Amino acid sequence: MANKNVTYLDPNHITIVGIDTEATTEDTLYDERIDLDVDINLVKNIMVYGVQQPVLVREENGDIIVVDGRQRIRAAREANKQFRAAGEVEVKVPVLSVRGDDRRVTGIMISANEQRRDDDVLVRAMKAQRMLDLVGSKADVALAFGRTTQTINAWLRLAEADTSVHEAIRSGAISASAGVEIASLDRKEQAAALDKMVKAQKSSVADAKKQKGARKAQPGVKRSWVKKALQTEAFSKLKPQQRAVLEWFATGVSEKGTWMDDFAFNVESELEDKNNKKKEKKKDADTVSDVTEAVTEDEHSDDVPYVGPAEVEEEDGMEF
Repeated sequence: MANKNVTYLDPNHITIVGIDTEATTEDTLYDERIDLDVDINLVKNIMVYGVQQPVLVREENGDIIVVDGRQRIRAAREANKQFRAAGEVEVKVPVLSVRGDDRRVTGIMISANEQRRDDDVLVRAMKAQRMLDLVGSKADVALAFGRTTQTINAWLRLAEADTSVHEAIRSGAISASAGVEIASLDRKEQAAALDKMVKAQKSSVADAKKQKGARKAQPGVKRSWVKKALQTEAFSKLKPQQRAVLEWFATGVSEKGTWMDDFAFNVESELEDKNNKKKEKKKDADTVSDVTEAVTEDEHSDDVPYVGPAEVEEEDGMEF
């Protein structure tokens, strides 16, 4: 049943502090993320599915001001520009009105962002695989997730990886990006590659412990340190963008549509492409080596008479 408190508005009729006003960082509803580029993948998603999650707004002196959902509104505005140019019906944004003084509304804005936790990469990969089985189109899957097909391809490889790789990711033995790297190998090679990677990581940890007395690790370098930092008051005083980066370092999970999310998968894809090219180059080199060895063996075979240069010149009609 539809929520009776939800109303639908033109995104241009909803005010974003700092974009539609000359507000400063001192304003209650200012959010630094308005400086981010509009997420093109989110725009495409909205053009197909509309805005599914209601935006939180506050009514103030006749204006409708956004509390949470700035990126959805910006993407909806961009989608409507394209709809207008094509002469099509424009989308409206579902909104929920919140009440309270500045202190309460600010708390709602911050908590809405902090409580929002995206699925981890492995869960997304499994969902992407199920959707692909249902719709049969990677382009449709990419659209639904608001990602590039390149990212979806990486997820699908991870979903199809050996179960030992999935278990290693869930246990924290390896990262999701390492899982994607292993998933690019043949299935029969994945378990061995996983074992080698886990042993290498354990060895690195052991070496680090041995060197701990000689040289203290710099604060912020280790993930365990970052995780502890997330619980401090100093962390809570950082700007949203700064907190998001540290959370990414600590958990490996970034907010959907951010540069961090795209950067991680673009790097993984680029490294994977380089690895594949390296494997192909080695394969070609091995093939050439095998052919050379075969020719050499034939030249020295007792069953094949040696034909020297002089004999070749005297042999009429010989073709090469």
